[in-house]
Amino acid sequence: MESQVLASTIGISRSAMSQIESGNRAVKAQEIVAIAKALGLSPLALLEPQSLAAEVSVAARTAEETRAQTSPLVARLRSLARLVTAIDDAPSLQSVPDWKSKPPVDFRNYVASSAALAAWARNQLGVDIDGASRFNVLARAISDRLGIDVLLERFDDAVLGGAITDPRLRLIAVNANQIRARALFTLAHELGHVLIQGGVAVTSDTNFRASSVEERFVNAFAAAFLLPPEKVDEAINASSRSLIHAVARLMLDCDVSRETATFRLHNLGRTNAEGRDFVLSGSVSGFANRLGDEELQKRFYARTETLAERSVLPGRLLGALIGAFQNGAVGAAPVASLLGVPEESVEDLYGATLEVDSSDMPPILPEPVTVDARNETYEATPA
Repeated sequence: MESQVLASTIGISRSAMSQIESGNRAVKAQEIVAIAKALGLSPLALLEPQSLAAEVSVAARTAEETRAQTSPLVARLRSLARLVTAIDDAPSLQSVPDWKSKPPVDFRNYVASSAALAAWARNQLGVDIDGASRFNVLARAISDRLGIDVLLERFDDAVLGGAITDPRLRLIAVNANQIRARALFTLAHELGHVLIQGGVAVTSDTNFRASSVEERFVNAFAAAFLLPPEKVDEAINASSRSLIHAVARLMLDCDVSRETATFRLHNLGRTNAEGRDFVLSGSVSGFANRLGDEELQKRFYARTETLAERSVLPGRLLGALIGAFQNGAVGAAPVASLLGVPEESVEDLYGATLEVDSSDMPPILPEPVTVDARNETYEATPA
């Protein structure tokens, strides 16, 4: 935004703006707030340009996807970055796992490079599981073994996922308002963004089209991470080399979409373009009807696709905020928002123990009172 336009937007003269830029005039507090609002930044971004909150705001503002500017998911990332600025000395945020063994990223040879990075990540996690629990298991391992928190919340937003890649707060945000198979790919896709970044950046994705070199790389990474060659070949061998059965097994066992499974088979050379297009033709229900295998069809129709909000929590960030709350550095609201509970519950769970004045206690009755238990409603009795 040009300085003259900014001056007009915040209601000061061009000469006043010129004096501010030259350092001959101080900026009033209300002007800082107005400038930050006009630029889509937080006031902290102007006052402390090297802070994480400032760098995250600028990164989000210059993101390739224009709609990221109004995205609730990206706004959530910005607000969390502002919190971290106040508590960045928390032990849980400072203990970052060592990534020295991580292979280098080569965008020119992205297929081999992304596969090597995916193999490294899977080895670091050391766990995997088939079926509907795969998202939660991988998300928790990503937090525990790689030091990357995962935020899983519902956003009324076209943005499917995003990430903060700075070492001070490595965080993946996944929009829970999508089917689980797509959310799993979002998780893997954003993990790729975090692993290849060397500095501060905010990523936001409304789709996974390879619109840039980096997007192409992280798409390849996500596919290799979720469907390594050995899993693909295992599904093929269990399906008597039937393409459509292999795709169905990958969908069920690895909890991926039909598109992800099919394109992975094609990219690994396990099928040609004709086979790929055949599998992807028609609806998903039509695909199930074409299976011709009673066992696979039963599993296919019995599967669920929902993903519970906050089924995983950003443990490192949450631990830091709980400590800051108990120390009085932040209020209950940030902790409550991560847990999805009322602020009063945070006070009950993590607040300091209150001293009770005995004079406020109800008196002991001099004589026992007979109560007809049949008239009790037990409304306060825990179920």
